[in-house]
Amino acid sequence: MNNPRVPQPTVPFRHRTKIQKRFADIDMFGHVNNGAYLQYADTAKFAFFTEKMDEPFNPAALGLVIASIKCDFYAQTFMNDEIEVLTAVTHIGHTSLTVEQRIVGAGGDVHAIVTTVMVQFDPATGSPVPISDLWRNRLS
Repeated sequence: MNNPRVPQPTVPFRHRTKIQKRFADIDMFGHVNNGAYLQYADTAKFAFFTEKMDEPFNPAALGLVIASIKCDFYAQTFMNDEIEVLTAVTHIGHTSLTVEQRIVGAGGDVHAIVTTVMVQFDPATGSPVPISDLWRNRLS
């Protein structure tokens, strides 16, 4: 089913993370609670960054924090639905990067789009720092 309200992707999604839902994810209406989508996105971000860095992802060591996160919903997700999260970096700025994630069903239908702006900073000063060339190369 193709939902005309779903915006077309601006970059290809080359990373997929299968999601295992938990009983606690389901609300009284029998579908996944809105807050669970952000947890699914976090799980997929961790897998994505670990794959790109060839080592366990350690946001504290990298000084990478979430500055903004937004979730748009397009379809309900139920307990027995198979879902996965598609992840891509859509923009790399001077000190920040934007990650788009699409939570999709088995047929490819988009259930939600999570957009996250992350800022790299120096933990010692608390000030933003430029995204490193290593990150730029691996995330482009």
